[in-house]
Amino acid sequence: MRCYRLLTVLLLLCLCLGGCGRHTEAPPLASGGGTVESGAPAAEPDREQLAETAKVLTQAVVRCTSGFPEGPLTPPSAPPEGEGPGRVPSFLCTVIYFQSQGCPGSLYAGEFYRDSDLMYHLAEDAGPRVLEEVLGIPDWDMSTMGFEHDQAAGEYLTGLEFGLGGSWDYGEIGEVTVEDGRVTVECQAVPLFPEEVEYCPCRCVYTVEQTGDRFFLRLEKVEVG
Repeated sequence: MRCYRLLTVLLLLCLCLGGCGRHTEAPPLASGGGTVESGAPAAEPDREQLAETAKVLTQAVVRCTSGFPEGPLTPPSAPPEGEGPGRVPSFLCTVIYFQSQGCPGSLYAGEFYRDSDLMYHLAEDAGPRVLEEVLGIPDWDMSTMGFEHDQAAGEYLTGLEFGLGGSWDYGEIGEVTVEDGRVTVECQAVPLFPEEVEYCPCRCVYTVEQTGDRFFLRLEKVEVG
């Protein structure tokens, strides 16, 4: 009996010593220097969502780009200091228009829509955010757009019919490539007043950017040929 108790004590002592000898490895460091949970997947943008967003933006970009069919091309951009707003309002209006046609897979789905009374609705911060994300134009003043501001609902409204905003329309949308942190959209720019050319093959290139947990597209360049 006494031997049995001695064996039991020795066995428990061995188990305790074995447990004390174990150690757990620290979680690996993330590239930014912080710790990440072991096995936690890194945040990745949705490729289909990026492609759908690029299509919507490309339609607006082509309509508001001058210089077709010969360069240098001038995509919509911040107006020079002291000058008018240029094509920036037209770009935003065409984004609102195309996104309001549906496009449920776009990053801007739900922020722009058209109701049964043909009124366009846009979330209060959506317009300035689109211009900052896509064109790099910060702090856009929505009061310059002539939209009705419903402060209680947190949105802007307009019943205006949006024009084309330029002398070119987008034609067929071709291949959309999402790779290496870029989204490239092959498309056609079709002249509204055709003379010598039927259309210009062009491409819009966007870089995939991120702020916080949100991904967005920044227009990098518009090319012809």
